[in-house]
Amino acid sequence: MTEKIKVYITPCCILNRDMLKEEFEVIDNWMVVDLIISGPFVNEVIPHSLLPNFPLNKLIYMLTEPAICNPRTHFYNNFDKMFLVAVYNPTKPNQIPLTIDNKHGAEYPFPLCPIEPITRKDTTMKNRGIFQAGELGLESNGSPHGFINIRVLRRQLSEYLEKNPKNYVIGRGTKKGMIKPSDNIRKDKQEQIMISDCDFVMALENSVSLDYVTEKIGEGFTSDRVTLYLGASNIENHVPLNCFVDLRKWFNPITKIFDFEGMSKYLNEMKQEEYDKIIKNAREFRKDSNRKYQDNKTDLTNRTIKYIKDNYHKV
Repeated sequence: MTEKIKVYITPCCILNRDMLKEEFEVIDNWMVVDLIISGPFVNEVIPHSLLPNFPLNKLIYMLTEPAICNPRTHFYNNFDKMFLVAVYNPTKPNQIPLTIDNKHGAEYPFPLCPIEPITRKDTTMKNRGIFQAGELGLESNGSPHGFINIRVLRRQLSEYLEKNPKNYVIGRGTKKGMIKPSDNIRKDKQEQIMISDCDFVMALENSVSLDYVTEKIGEGFTSDRVTLYLGASNIENHVPLNCFVDLRKWFNPITKIFDFEGMSKYLNEMKQEEYDKIIKNAREFRKDSNRKYQDNKTDLTNRTIKYIKDNYHKV
């Protein structure tokens, strides 16, 4: 009988764990295994001091977010030394594409609607309040690997909204922030959105890049509010533009200047009819979100398993 390949699965792995356990021998000690299957947050489970000596040739790295800190940049700069990297746009033999369904949305690796959605009976705009979804911090000015870092813009938007108390509600990371996050942060955020009685949810990714879409855009969808979104530069390939307000209209990617007044004017002048159309379209989009996410997750797990079996050879 052929000995099973020994693998260590980090807490941040985004593949189907049960499927991996059926094919490989899962070991708790990453130092004695054949391969390590991980996500973008390797530095959270392995001390930073060990990064220079980390066995990259054993690493299966699931790229889900751009590098915004030095430990993660370390791995970005060493893709060619890794056993396998799952990325959006593969350029080398050891890289395979993440599952992206351009017809129905970028449902992998992030479930765009990760919690049960709310459907309001009354969608009448009340105060045109904006809930700032997303915490602040890690505001590196760098734009590694072609990404445009917009964490700084997230803070600037919060500061702008704080000066306009008639039409804002602020989320976690600001003076009027959310409660301390718990084990169910998505549900907590949804409850905060409901309590705030806002009409809009601000959703900014960490960076502007092709195909980089996370669950942030879904926080407005699941809360049954109109989402204000900036992130994936080709978001229309993943989510229909009629489901949200596209903040690219007011953002210059070259100068990184945002037209705060223009956005505010548009939202303050929005008619109820337009608001309800966006809500209706978002409800249609979110209907099948979880199934698509699970299907794509299974697909990528199967392709990863096949790659391992076809390419791994004990030394």
